[in-house]
Order: sequence, then structure tokens, then C-alpha cells
Amino acid sequence: MTIEESLQKNGVHLATPIGKSMLPLLKSRRNNVVIKPITQKLKVNDVVLCKRDNGAYILHRIIKIKGDRYFLRGDNQFVLDKSIVKNNILGVMVGFYKKDKFISVNSFLYKLYVFFWRIIFPIRFPFMVIKYLFSRNK
Repeated sequence: MTIEESLQKNGVHLATPIGKSMLPLLKSRRNNVVIKPITQKLKVNDVVLCKRDNGAYILHRIIKIKGDRYFLRGDNQFVLDKSIVKNNILGVMVGFYKKDKFISVNSFLYKLYVFFWRIIFPIRFPFMVIKYLFSRNK
């Protein structure tokens, strides 16, 4: 069953993210995210599951909305993905499991993480660029 079918049939999709783009919030192959279909207007800081035009799935945070364009970025990235339109967005993360504990996106600790992580982006950015440049030289 595809992700799209799971969302349509069950109203929810449980997935295990692979990759480092959402670190430190989500660790590759360790956390499970709960994705639900979009039922209300998407907003900045929502984490959305998208399907790119090339068929690749991504789970990233909305950084900016301009008209029908959504600007996304993983928490561990510094480049904005500007190619996303609403038709690409399959669902929104409502929470995730860290070990056996469910953490809702409505919880105080999650909101504190989002606030803090977004605020320190200007400080993190130079370090992320340096890290990226050094990793390319290997």
C-alpha cells in the first residue's frame, strides 16, 4: 500500500524517516512519525510529508508560504526547497514516537524546540556551511 493510499484509507500513516535532514528532532530509522491528511490551513513550522515531482518523498518543515508556494527546509539543512506546491503535500506530521513515548506537535516541549531551533538558525548556519564544505572534500 502506498503512502497516499494509507492516508486515504486509514486517515493516518506511520513512517520511519530515513536520513539526516530532520536532525536533531528525528533520528534516521529510530523515530516513527505520525502523518495525517491535511484538514486545516498549513502554517509556518508545520512538518509536512511531500512527494516531489520526481517521486521522492521528503519530510521537512515549512519555513515560509508565498501564495501557493511552500518553502521547506529540514531542521539539519540550510538550503530552502522552493519547488513545493500544495499538490505535492500529502500530509502533516501530528507527532512522533521517541522510543515508546508519543510526542505531539501541540506539546509545550515540542513548541519550545521549534521556537529555539528556528531562533538559533542564524548562529547554526555558518557552522552548517563549514561542515558541508569539509564533507565535500572527503
